[in-house]
Amino acid sequence: MVKGLPPDYCHPMKRMKCIALASGGFKRILMNLVLAAAFAASPQSLLAAGPAPVNLRSAAQFTILSGSGITTAGQAYTINGNVGTSPAAGSYEIDLLQANINGIIYEVSAGGPAGAVVDPTVLTAATGDFTTAYNDAAGRISTPSAPLILNPGSAGNIGGLVLAPGLYQFTTSPASIMGSAVTLMGTGGSNDVWIFQCAAGITVDESVILAGGAQAGNIFWQVGTTAVIGTGVAFQGTILSYAAVTMNTTSTLVGRALAGTAVTFDGSSASLPAAVAGVGVLGSLQVNIAPTDAVSAGAQWQVNGGAVQNSGVTLTNVSAGNYTVSFTTIAGWNTPSNQTVTISNGITTAVSGLYIPSISPSNGLVLLTNGDGIILHDAWPSSLVIGDTYTVTAVSAAKNIFSNWVGGTSQPYAVLSTSARYTFVMQSNLLLEANFTTNPFIAGAGIYNGLFSLTNGVTEQTAGMIRNINVHENGTYSGGILINGQARSVNGTFDASGQTVYHLARADSEGGPLTLTMTLNWNELPQQLTGTVSGVLNGVAWSATNLLADISTNNMLGAEYTMLLPPDTNNAPPTSSPGGDGYALITNNATMVRITGALADGTAFAQAVPVSQDGFVPVYVSLYAGKGLLMGWINLDLANTSAVALTSLTWIRPAHASGLYPNGFTNVLLTNQILLSAWTNPPANLSLLTSISLLDTINATNALQIYPVTIQNNAISGASLVSGSINPRTGFLRVVIGRGADQVIGYGAILLDTTNGGGYYLTPAGALAIKIAP
Repeated sequence: MVKGLPPDYCHPMKRMKCIALASGGFKRILMNLVLAAAFAASPQSLLAAGPAPVNLRSAAQFTILSGSGITTAGQAYTINGNVGTSPAAGSYEIDLLQANINGIIYEVSAGGPAGAVVDPTVLTAATGDFTTAYNDAAGRISTPSAPLILNPGSAGNIGGLVLAPGLYQFTTSPASIMGSAVTLMGTGGSNDVWIFQCAAGITVDESVILAGGAQAGNIFWQVGTTAVIGTGVAFQGTILSYAAVTMNTTSTLVGRALAGTAVTFDGSSASLPAAVAGVGVLGSLQVNIAPTDAVSAGAQWQVNGGAVQNSGVTLTNVSAGNYTVSFTTIAGWNTPSNQTVTISNGITTAVSGLYIPSISPSNGLVLLTNGDGIILHDAWPSSLVIGDTYTVTAVSAAKNIFSNWVGGTSQPYAVLSTSARYTFVMQSNLLLEANFTTNPFIAGAGIYNGLFSLTNGVTEQTAGMIRNINVHENGTYSGGILINGQARSVNGTFDASGQTVYHLARADSEGGPLTLTMTLNWNELPQQLTGTVSGVLNGVAWSATNLLADISTNNMLGAEYTMLLPPDTNNAPPTSSPGGDGYALITNNATMVRITGALADGTAFAQAVPVSQDGFVPVYVSLYAGKGLLMGWINLDLANTSAVALTSLTWIRPAHASGLYPNGFTNVLLTNQILLSAWTNPPANLSLLTSISLLDTINATNALQIYPVTIQNNAISGASLVSGSINPRTGFLRVVIGRGADQVIGYGAILLDTTNGGGYYLTPAGALAIKIAP
């Protein structure tokens, strides 16, 4: 879904940010000591060393699973195991040939390779399980049985090391295998586990060697950005990559390439590892029996004539294939027919059996439930009268909701609820069935924030924010919409498909009435609201079709950032719009992101809004008495450089009678223009800043004036005409140059990551730029 306003942002899978722990070096000799300690353990401990394995669930059946497409250069290759792409759909999603794959090609919609199977259900489950597994691996912490080893190798390079089972984390640099192969040495058992947390990516130029009973199925590489497997490399283990996976020419993989974005497969082979207990390779079978009266009467089920099982029991570690599910016979009930069930690796298959009473009661009415719930009724006479009216109530069990009634005159319900009354006219031998389903709103419950605008650009009257939309477990919602400098309340109920329409009355002077259409995508990770806001402006209908709001589940660690907003290069600053940088401090305190700063014309702005778990923050600040705005997305996930690059903001200053820029302007900061940097207090490396420049525009090649400066104890000093300071808490700077009528006062902020800073200063003719640099 598009997040940039502009550009486009389409990230199919999103993640929790890796937990960052204290860093430290680790010498190769210490690795050998760890290995020696493992061999010195008791014989019992040698059976399994390291952390618990990562359960891949249904994702385990895929050798390659991609969020946005699988491509290959077309050389000879073999892939053993299933492949698939989701949510990407269409002919571009998979560039592989079925003849080269010993498995199933799954796609979301038709149009892919010949022989591919269209099964979005399987893919949705697998991508959801992939994200769960990614977050599990990223969130692993030190335990007595699996102590954390920080920053192994030299500068993240583990080439040439011999590594015992364990939990390894790279925090000071990307992971790599260079120079020579890495050996993963087991303790002699088959269940030893290795988990590598590579938040900043991994580059592999040498192979992974297994020894001491190590199994590829118990090796997990959690990668926060991209994984690149070099030419001719023999790689082992499951790659769980937030972004892309690239396998270069003649490389081989025993494991899996599971990627949030694209997989480039130019290798010669990729195969699933041997099945390992706990990794979720084998399938499962669950059978549910209805109604509850039949279960109480002793109804059970069995597979291929084996041991009988109770309703709701799940059989695990079932090999792929076809099985026959049969049901036991109980007095007074007609037994469900046998069912043939197909089990797939890594997937839980659920089936149900419905018993029907074989002898109708004296009143000729049979009440059944299909799903988890019960039917209640009023105090009835001993026999019901044909033609009379009666009432029953369906009540769902916890985490379930009522779906519909079947029987008599079928009466479906458009709105899901935990209970539903049904008035019926008694008929001869009437059967009424109450159907229940799992409550989908449990997965989608939470608070959502996001933006909407026309696809061709942002205007004050047609762009806005969905603010704190609180979706409850019963499908109701409440919150607000911000548009044209106004805040209005919205509320309603989502229907069974997750749809809702809300009509907002507004006077013509306020912009006219609005219609808000939203879809709750509870299967997204993170969950999202999508939809449309439409209205009529000056007699012309408009529709903003790119509404997008993320659930506000912030899993990022608390941190602070400084931000610079450079001028729009499409204008001609400083005559058309400011030539300097706007600036801000962004504080993420784990529950709320607060943004405080100033635009390059001196206009202060501030906002407080939750951040979604993928790091994106929607920005909507009404300016200039409701006639202008600052709007767009920023991303605080600095480990994901692709996401940082896909941020954008639109700054609208309206036309006005006097002052700077009376014609107004609309500045759009496109890809890579917004600058973000983590800020720490006290700041480091400020002494490297040695010059302050005054420029027409921050992008000018020639400065109007350059002043040498010294920074000590956050104070700026230079020639007798230069002074200033840097606030260690915020990163904001203030510089004073000259005296009297010629005095320049500049404001801005420092970027610690690149050790420079920018800002603006105002003149009667416009807003010019100030730059501080080494």
